[in-house]
Amino acid sequence: KWKKSNNAKDPSSKLPPGPKMLPLLGNLHQMAGSLPHHSLRELAIRHGPIMRLQLGEILTIVISSADMVKEILGKNELAFAQRPEIAALEVMSYENSSFVFSPYGEYWRQMRKICVLELLSMKRVLSFRSIREEECWNMIETIQSSQGKPVNLSKIVLNLINDVTSRAAFGERCKYRDEFLSFLEEVTLLGGGFELPDLFPSIWFLRYLSRLKPAWERLHKKIDGILDHIIAEHKEKLKGNGGNNEENNAREDLVDVLLNLQKSSETNYFIKPHVIKNIVMEIFSAGSDTSSTTIEWAFSEMLRNPRVMEKAQAEVRAVLKGKTQVREQDIQGLEYLKHVVKETLRMHSPGPLMARESREACTINGYEIPKKTKIVINTYAVGRDPEFWSDPESFVPERFLNSSVDFRGSSFEYIPFGGGRRICPGINFGIANIELPLAQLLYHFDWSLADGVKAQDLDMSETFGITSRRKTPLIMVAEPCVPFSYGGDHDK
Repeated sequence: KWKKSNNAKDPSSKLPPGPKMLPLLGNLHQMAGSLPHHSLRELAIRHGPIMRLQLGEILTIVISSADMVKEILGKNELAFAQRPEIAALEVMSYENSSFVFSPYGEYWRQMRKICVLELLSMKRVLSFRSIREEECWNMIETIQSSQGKPVNLSKIVLNLINDVTSRAAFGERCKYRDEFLSFLEEVTLLGGGFELPDLFPSIWFLRYLSRLKPAWERLHKKIDGILDHIIAEHKEKLKGNGGNNEENNAREDLVDVLLNLQKSSETNYFIKPHVIKNIVMEIFSAGSDTSSTTIEWAFSEMLRNPRVMEKAQAEVRAVLKGKTQVREQDIQGLEYLKHVVKETLRMHSPGPLMARESREACTINGYEIPKKTKIVINTYAVGRDPEFWSDPESFVPERFLNSSVDFRGSSFEYIPFGGGRRICPGINFGIANIELPLAQLLYHFDWSLADGVKAQDLDMSETFGITSRRKTPLIMVAEPCVPFSYGGDHDK
């Protein structure tokens, strides 16, 4: 139950309640610690599901319940269709061309349209099916070759998703895989914290004194060189193919699509060379990290809940009936597996904190929200809201049986991919990259923790960043159960 705040708030104020503030810092001292989404949830239990914080100079409203999410992403969605500006974009975004963080307006609408209709449509996602299948088979072979020795499942899954995403984006396994993984690791950690220039924007020189600015500049230089090479190679390939035809369309990767859109009179105004770099970078970053993190947490929860693991394995083995090669079409009827994924996303939302900004002054639940107020939706807290979820701290996939709750934006108690106009456009791509690997891992192997660690002793600590990962990798022992054969037949 939410409690009303008992702080000495100015009775004339029409802002939401919140904890007492310190001079200059505001409530920054209450955000100290490695897991801000946990700290915010504890504060919200004391002060309410719509809560005011002052983070340096930034007035911030924290949303922690499904009812309040409905106010923000439902009833007043257009008023909150903006993302707040962040200092890192000055370095990382190519000429402020970020699709994810661009202001709500014509540029954002055009980029959204391109992502939804051209890059991440269901048709496009299905066209990458053979890539997912081949890379999953490579993963199973890698694990099978371990011959009962411990494997770092976290690393194996991250490599898998990286390879799937790079082949979808670039047409082949990325020869810069290690550089990309290093880039993603650093971006995830750097991007989740609070930077002084974002907290005190009026102090202009902080942008140049920030200890993170050199790190962002180094990362940008590294990724920019890689993207230059990739795009140049694609331009040469398209030139050699003599333009766009049906045969080329069937093999198009995301860079090909963007380069062809650049030639179109309808979209060439928006698709500049730096925009291509930015879109590819953002899709790659989001696509790799979100899917691998979700698979990692799904396995962690199933290990802690052997009943769920056994039930999921029984389903996949009953449906697949001894097949030695699993294809995507074979797993469409795995309903319990889908519930496992949904429950994982409820308890471990890929991005635990979602930021918006008010485009205009408005009233939420009787409170006045000024224009340009930062809104933070705590998806971690919303997914564990006891008003909507029974036994919210327990991993129970059955709660989604015969339930209409879905992650596509209409269920405000369940928003792992966000909601409203800015809901993640890559849901189909992400879910496809989660379900097939998870099904294959459950189907081909029985699993136990390495070094005799008991399931109940598994460390479930997390790190905070753009995504919320496990703090320690999953070191597992895989015992082959259903034989696997890789015959090299990669037809679709």
